[in-house]
Amino acid sequence: PTTTATTPPGAVPPPTDPPTHLHALSPHDTRNLRILGRTDGRTTGPLPLHWTCSGFELDLRGTTLELDLEADYEDLEPWIELSLNGQDILRMPVQKGRHRVSLLRGLAPEKPHRIRVLRESQPMPGDGLCRLLVHAIVHDGELAPLPEPACRIEFIGDSLTSAEGAWGCPEDTEWRPHWFAGAKGYPQRTADRMGAELRVVSQSGWGVRSGWDNNPECRIPKHYHQVCGVTGARDGGDAPYDFTSWKPDLVVCALGANDWNALRAETGYTDPVTGTVFRQDPDDLAPLADAIGDFLADLRRHNPDSVLVWLFWAGGEPLLGLIRRAVEARRAAGDSRCFLEVLPGMRPDGARNHPGLASHDRLASILAIRLRRHLQLTPPLRPRAGT
Repeated sequence: PTTTATTPPGAVPPPTDPPTHLHALSPHDTRNLRILGRTDGRTTGPLPLHWTCSGFELDLRGTTLELDLEADYEDLEPWIELSLNGQDILRMPVQKGRHRVSLLRGLAPEKPHRIRVLRESQPMPGDGLCRLLVHAIVHDGELAPLPEPACRIEFIGDSLTSAEGAWGCPEDTEWRPHWFAGAKGYPQRTADRMGAELRVVSQSGWGVRSGWDNNPECRIPKHYHQVCGVTGARDGGDAPYDFTSWKPDLVVCALGANDWNALRAETGYTDPVTGTVFRQDPDDLAPLADAIGDFLADLRRHNPDSVLVWLFWAGGEPLLGLIRRAVEARRAAGDSRCFLEVLPGMRPDGARNHPGLASHDRLASILAIRLRRHLQLTPPLRPRAGT
């Protein structure tokens, strides 16, 4: 039997009901289920997976795992990744419509299996339909309690943080979602090494004051206070984010590379409606310096108890100097838990002139050690299996 007859008007009908030996778990039943990524606090209906590395994890004592998923897009399909006991075993695009997807069968039911499902690709503002929803997690066993993470980390950034191009090689240049590798990008790999729970807020081409092309609308600080404001009202993305619902121990901001690109651009951005031209002026860095300082203040206001770390790349002047002075100003004003970390640049050994998997892993191995020092984590750091 199906439940199509009871589907609300405008909703996508669910797939055929699962066999009676399977249980359909609501993604809002979080007793032994960890939701990963920002949410709007809803307790009913499907769960939107907005950002890179959003998803869920669980310890299943059972044989089977299926997902009741819904996706839509015009051209840029969302991708997901599945890991089992720390090993990445599957990545796939999600089809349009609502489907029940079989992910695992034949597991040994007498022991728990740590399972994690993540959104690999970032939100796509340029695709007016792109969405990914979890209606139910379908299984045939019980969920064991999850251990608490060693810490919680939020990463804020651009295409490097979204792991654009991590899959692929330098010859691959198409603008496609399959080149994104959230599960193997440096934020997730760093979190895995630290035993941390991760949330990501990142968008390719976006910056602090403008995007790479000087578009002043493409700036992360404008939307940081929202669940996923980069995609507007889609699936509640423009709703205010409740910062008290999930308090990170560390907030790591890795913005600035696209502002650097904008400063080097030969032309500004012309607003298609008003005709106004905006361009970051390399001879007047004060507005950008103010924007960096303002965002640091905003991060502290929303995350009063977190360690703040601004991450940037060695040799990245003049941005590195602006960031350094903004961090020093906050520390001089009494914010002793605000830091700058300067790391070696990442080689463009992946697709679309971006770092590949090996570069992300190298950076994560360095960054995990440095971030652990800020938190003074004990016991000694150990990688998860498969990392």
